[in-house]
Amino acid sequence: MSQITPTFLFLSVALLIWSLAAGVSSYLAQDFAREHGVSAQGAANIEALKTAAAERPKDIETQMQLAGALVGEALRTSNGGILMEAVRAFSHVLDLEPEHPGALLGLAKVCLDAGIIDKALELYPRYLKQRPEDLQAKTDFALALLRGGQAAEAKTKLDEVLAVQPSAFPAQITLALVYRELGDIAQAKEAAQKAQDLAPDPEVKQQVAQFMKSLDAPSGEAGAAAGSDTAADSVTAAAPRADETVSAAMQIERYFTSHSIIGPKLQRVTWPAANRAEVMVADFPVQQMPPFAKAKFLENVKTAFAAIPESITIVLKDAASGEELLSIPVGGDTAGGGGEHS
Repeated sequence: MSQITPTFLFLSVALLIWSLAAGVSSYLAQDFAREHGVSAQGAANIEALKTAAAERPKDIETQMQLAGALVGEALRTSNGGILMEAVRAFSHVLDLEPEHPGALLGLAKVCLDAGIIDKALELYPRYLKQRPEDLQAKTDFALALLRGGQAAEAKTKLDEVLAVQPSAFPAQITLALVYRELGDIAQAKEAAQKAQDLAPDPEVKQQVAQFMKSLDAPSGEAGAAAGSDTAADSVTAAAPRADETVSAAMQIERYFTSHSIIGPKLQRVTWPAANRAEVMVADFPVQQMPPFAKAKFLENVKTAFAAIPESITIVLKDAASGEELLSIPVGGDTAGGGGEHS
C-alpha cells in the first residue's frame, strides 16, 4: 500500500477506520499506475519525459505520458513533491483540453489519494459523464463522496458497481465504510466479511480484520469513529484533536511528523518564542504547489489547530537556507483567517 497517505502515530478506532479508508484510496490510485503501464522502469525515464514535454508543450500524449510516470514514481517513492508535479502535468493537459478524460481521471485519482476531496468531487462527475461504464472510477467517486460527508450518495454509486461486479474488493470495502458511517453495524459487518474474502493480499486482509473488530467497540468509542471519515476528509490533516491533556507543542509535532508530504521532509520543530513554532523542512516545493493544493494545505493546518486556545504562528522554513516558506496563524482568534507568506 502507498505511504503517500499518512501513517498515524496513535491508533484509535476512529483513526483505524480512517486509515482503512485512506488505504482504499491508495489502492485505487495504484490501479491508475498499473492501467497506464507505469513502473519503476518507466519512472527511470522521467527526466527524458520531462525534456520531451518541455519540447512539445501542446502534445497531449507526451504530457499524459509524463503525468502517468510521475504518478508511478510518487507511489514508488512516497514522494509528495513528485505527486505535485503529477498534478501540474494533468492540470496542463486540462488547460489544453478541459474535458480530456484521461487527465480528468488521473487528476481526480491523485486528488483523492492526496485528500483534496473537494477537487476530486468536481472532477469525477466530469469524467463519468463521458465514461459512465467505468466501474472503478465510479468506486473512486463513491469513496470521494464518503470522505466528503455524502455517505448516502456514495452507497447509491456502490450499489451500481456491485450490481455489475459483485467481486470488486474496493467497492465492497468502501460499502462497509459507508454502512459504518450510516450507523448500520450489521450491514457493515456483512460487507466487511465479503471484502475480507476478496482482499488482494494478507496485509489488506489484516486491515479489514481490524476494522471488523472495531465495529464491536463500545458505543461511545464507536460514535467517535462514525464521524472519522468526514472529519478527516483530507489526508493531509493527520493531527489528533486538540486536547487539554496534550500541549499545543505536542500536537504540532505529531501533526507534521505524520503529515503525508511534510513528514518525510521534516528536520525538526523549534520554538523560538512561546507563540511561534518553526517547522524546518528539506526540499519542500511551496513555489511548485498548484493554487488549489496550497489553499487546501493551509486550510487543513488551520482546521487541525482551530481548537487550540492560544494564538500561535506556525512558520515553515527551509532547513538549509533558513528561508521562510509559509507563515500560518492558528488557534485563538486567528484560526479562521489570517495571512500566509510564501
